[in-house]
Amino acid sequence: MRVVFTGKMIQGSRDQMKKDALERGAMVQSSVSAKTDILICGENAGLAKIDKAEELGVQVMSEQDYVIFLNNQ
Repeated sequence: MRVVFTGKMIQGSRDQMKKDALERGAMVQSSVSAKTDILICGENAGLAKIDKAEELGVQVMSEQDYVIFLNNQ
């Protein structure tokens, strides 16, 4: 799974969220591409990243939904 984080994370720092994703086997990308599976959006998420994700058909998920998703894995 390839993920991108954007915005300010509330559940922890963005670095911690990235580390957790890497530990679970995800590849963390810095920008959205056609290979991205999920864009995780915190507060004040980058609109350009959201627009690009929607254009490419990438799943857009809130930080809260991402945490729930991880807990169900």
